Amino acid sequence: MSAPDPADLSAALLTAFQSRFNVSSDPAPSTEVPSQTKVLDSASYVASQAIDVFIDRTGVQAAARSLLSSIRRTPFTTASWSAHQLHPDPLDGSMTDSEIVKFIFVMDLLNFSFWSEDDEGFWVEWEGRRWSGYWSLVACLRRAKEEGMDVTDVAWWRGKGMATMRYVFGGGGGVRRKPKWLKDQERRGEIPGGVIGDGDGQIEPPDAGRRDEAGMHPASEDFESASLTEATDAEASISEAVGHGAHDEATTAAPEQSRGFPEGGEMQIELQAASGAPESRPTSKAEDEKTLVDEESASEQDDIDDDETIDGTEAKEMPMLRERLECLREARKVLIDKYDGDPVNLVQAARKSAGRLVNLLARDFSCFKDIHVYEGYKVRFQKRAQIFAADLWACFQGRVGSPGEFEDIERLTAFADYRIPQMLNTMGVLSYAPPVDARIRRSEMLNSGGSWEVQLRGCSVWAVELLKQEITRLSEDEGDPVELNAVLLDFHLYDTMKALETEAQSAVDEGRREGKILTNDIIPHHRTRSIWY
Repeated sequence: MSAPDPADLSAALLTAFQSRFNVSSDPAPSTEVPSQTKVLDSASYVASQAIDVFIDRTGVQAAARSLLSSIRRTPFTTASWSAHQLHPDPLDGSMTDSEIVKFIFVMDLLNFSFWSEDDEGFWVEWEGRRWSGYWSLVACLRRAKEEGMDVTDVAWWRGKGMATMRYVFGGGGGVRRKPKWLKDQERRGEIPGGVIGDGDGQIEPPDAGRRDEAGMHPASEDFESASLTEATDAEASISEAVGHGAHDEATTAAPEQSRGFPEGGEMQIELQAASGAPESRPTSKAEDEKTLVDEESASEQDDIDDDETIDGTEAKEMPMLRERLECLREARKVLIDKYDGDPVNLVQAARKSAGRLVNLLARDFSCFKDIHVYEGYKVRFQKRAQIFAADLWACFQGRVGSPGEFEDIERLTAFADYRIPQMLNTMGVLSYAPPVDARIRRSEMLNSGGSWEVQLRGCSVWAVELLKQEITRLSEDEGDPVELNAVLLDFHLYDTMKALETEAQSAVDEGRREGKILTNDIIPHHRTRSIWY
């Protein structure tokens, strides 16, 4: 029998474990990143302990038969991913493979929490269509790049603050107020994408004499160490949201309780180590922290809204805009420190392993470390880290030699988010205890990291695994086995749920226009505010 993993033991048992197995309390760190993510183990554990969310095995069998019929009619493949007009397509020549990796990295870095409190929701108009939810994010990125802003290169975000965020991610049909730096560039005839006119009609390379937003010429090594201040501050103030409230579901979480970065201690040590001063100019920790605060504050002060009068209604903000800025700042800092500023190097470091890529993201970026505590055990979901690997695989269709070539794509699980539990409940695979069901139907908040929310996520991931196993078994019994992984099954369930919800809402709206009173009987998705999904 192998020794248990110390990371999954409670603090009370750790000392006894170390004594029994002669394990040092300070083992030498391993530089090898494993390819096993432990997400499926976590989901299995949650499902085995859950008392408020249930997997119906009869429902699994019925849903598997229905899904197998769908697969027989139209096989689940990755082909539709790049076919969507908003997603990058490696075959159309509009972006290089490197540019596509950067696009998908920023897209999945910011891929969380799009629902709104009001009925209208957040939406963006681009190329003659309204886009909501996840697609509103992708449309914003596309729109910004079309306007000359290289927003999918994290280096572009140097010195940018909330005014830029409001402009890039503004929607709802209102007028987007341009940040002052952009108006100043336009008045000087400069290009918003990053190359800077020197005032004499000459164009400098992006890095030649590059100024910060206050007009200064900072030493690059000093400036690059200044990007993580707000993320670190936010982490320190709200890290306790994860792992708390496991039994406090009787009260609705305030927004502050369900946002931000995870567990403080371990991650803060990692972040402090990553943000140390350059070796060539040793400084104290206090001096480093002051530099971070001063330089980030200076750039934020210059990134302000232009003071011109807006003609019409001002654009609506995408939800959790401040948290998205914190993610961008942390990602820029970590990529510069560890991967020469380029997510392509991050992908290459995974050595064709989707699981290793997930673990690298969770190790190096606190905003990807989707780990929580349930019944005393650490459970891993890693939703956005997994979907980054999955999106690369789907975009490049696993092509040999491409950034989407992974030899272990089957290690990825379904993605623990809003839509999958909603679809599984609609299919009769998941059922909820009455208090949970009532809370969801009333569109009331569930605590991020709370017992009910963790059960929803863990049981959903495990239920999709059971569906995959049952579909495989049924197809083999029929003598015509299908090839299926959790990623493709998740993509199908997500798209089907969105289509069902849109169809049901369209019927309600049509009935309203005809003077009829119709109701949408589909259960809404659960509501949680967090950066995890």
